[in-house]
Amino acid sequence: MTRIRLDQLAKQYLDEFLEPLGNVQCHPEVPGESKFVDVWFTPSSNSTSGIALTLSLRRVVSVWFTPNSNSAPTPIDLGLLSQIATTPCLLEPFRNAPTPQDIRACLFKLLWMQEDQRRKIEQNQGIQTEEDLHWLWILAANVSPPVIREFGGRQRPDRLPGIYFLPEAYMSAIVALDELPLTPETLWLRILGRNETQQQALVEILAMPKDDPQRSTVLQLLTNWRTTVEITGNLDEEERSLMTTLSQIHLE
Repeated sequence: MTRIRLDQLAKQYLDEFLEPLGNVQCHPEVPGESKFVDVWFTPSSNSTSGIALTLSLRRVVSVWFTPNSNSAPTPIDLGLLSQIATTPCLLEPFRNAPTPQDIRACLFKLLWMQEDQRRKIEQNQGIQTEEDLHWLWILAANVSPPVIREFGGRQRPDRLPGIYFLPEAYMSAIVALDELPLTPETLWLRILGRNETQQQALVEILAMPKDDPQRSTVLQLLTNWRTTVEITGNLDEEERSLMTTLSQIHLE
């Protein structure tokens, strides 16, 4: 239950802050057309025989974002989050460290959505370019080094620490929120972290000028979430810890 409620908060946050920058879709369903594998093989040591497999796709994308293409530049500055939002992207926030299965599921959704885009463009007699393709950004509160190594994640000297890019063809990156430097540029992503990472971000937000519109938006989102969770009840240890941190926000 904790993960569901806290992940929902992350999606509401991304929707609120990215909306001025472009088109935001939360929970869009991956197209459900059945897809066939040419050959499915299982070695004879396994009792299951080889079969042709039909994949029924019913997976949901967390946040699907497309930046404005024709509107004037917006003055909103969200630091690293704004940089990510300069290109079309799929955003997958994880409150807990993503497992290899989680990352494979994200990659699957990205590749299938890209393929669906390609079909639609070709149906309209268009040509898809690399610039049309969405990127995948996995926003993880923390990530284990073995998982990063398994997927070939590498940091780049020209990008901030904590950002691990997968091999170029995947058009994907894992952002370890707890490894980002404590700078204003990363604040609007660190708020999606957990424990010390999120609490530090909250302290920085509370220290901002009280007339700052972004500060007000975050505090309102957190206050609304706090009220909802209190009504729901059954708080666990992590939620109680966050509630203690949010008590000052509630007073404001």
